[in-house]
Amino acid sequence: MYPLLFFSILALAVIAEKISGIYKIVISRATFNKIVDLAREKNRDAILLSLDAKIVKNKISNNSLAIIKKAAEQGTAYKSECDIDISLLSGKISERIHLLDLIGKISPMIGLTGTVIGLARIFQSVSASGRTADPTVLAGGIWEVMITTIAGLLIAITSIIAAHVIRGSFKKYIERLKFCCNIVFEKI
Repeated sequence: MYPLLFFSILALAVIAEKISGIYKIVISRATFNKIVDLAREKNRDAILLSLDAKIVKNKISNNSLAIIKKAAEQGTAYKSECDIDISLLSGKISERIHLLDLIGKISPMIGLTGTVIGLARIFQSVSASGRTADPTVLAGGIWEVMITTIAGLLIAITSIIAAHVIRGSFKKYIERLKFCCNIVFEKI
């Protein structure tokens, strides 16, 4: 159970870190629509005012809004640097998600290993006693060792779902960021 405890703590730490990372790149649908509409109207000043208001309103610094603001301020001169900034941001936020995949793959194996070891100990103690086993004692022991399998599966399921949801969120917000920057470059 100790390795499973370690993996569950590690998974929770990665999930918490990635959720805080999402808040640093989130572009709400309303903000996205507003930027797109203002860019289509070629209203650079309104985009900057809107972004300044959003940046001040957010308690957590939003890297996506800062990149869009820089694109609106500097125009196409920032385009190549913008691509680099988005790539760096994308790389930074997707770090350690692979740990959730790894935990999702290893936890069931560790749980099953714990179960097999526990079953081997139960049968060894029955064999060493030289008596026939009492079914209630065996059932209690088997129930106890199955807990490791259950724990391993729960940790794995949680980790795999979290990795999928986090990747999807990151992809969605990075795509919104790219689209906003591209429309700002095109229209302004």
